[in-house]
Amino acid sequence: MAYLLGFSLVSLFCLYAVYQYKGRKNHLGLYIAVIIGVLALLSPFILYAPQISGDERIFIKDDTLFINGPYSKTIPRREIASLQTVDSLPDVDLRTDGISFGNIDIGHFRTEDNEDILLYLNSSSTKFYFVQTTKGEKIYLNFKDSSKVLRFDK
Repeated sequence: MAYLLGFSLVSLFCLYAVYQYKGRKNHLGLYIAVIIGVLALLSPFILYAPQISGDERIFIKDDTLFINGPYSKTIPRREIASLQTVDSLPDVDLRTDGISFGNIDIGHFRTEDNEDILLYLNSSSTKFYFVQTTKGEKIYLNFKDSSKVLRFDK
């Protein structure tokens, strides 16, 4: 909410600057306003990018799978029906609520078979983990570091 208010104020400032400098030969103020506007538009990506992905955000502790960050989940071991390694993902047809940025796909997606799945993909690595919960949730995740292993201690 605060971001929307800040963005609105910056937008109003930019519009005011354009209005004030219209017709003048010295456009320095206009250039500064445009630069501030562009930075305001890019700021969520710059500030939010480090929080989106990272191998340290997915871990198992005390018989619970933790997925932190946007669309975070905490899944106790008793609610996990299966945890397995898979070589490929289902064909994704639609992002219904999530983030896609380069090799990062996080959030809710729908497959071509019309299944709703959760993706927590941090790289283009072909080593994926598939988690199916007792509630029927299907979750696919991977790590930037393909040597990282996700498993419960026995």
